[in-house]
Amino acid sequence: EWEDYYNFHRPHGGLAGQTPYERLLQKTQPDTQPVNHQRQQHN
Repeated sequence: EWEDYYNFHRPHGGLAGQTPYERLLQKTQPDTQPVNHQRQQHN
């Protein structure tokens, strides 16, 4: 039971306040942000 709390509910300072599970999800889910590869013109 403590392992469930430790990994899924307790924020960790070394993970910027995330739980280990939240960090895992962040690392394993594809990036949904569109990437803009166009160069900007500077006048």
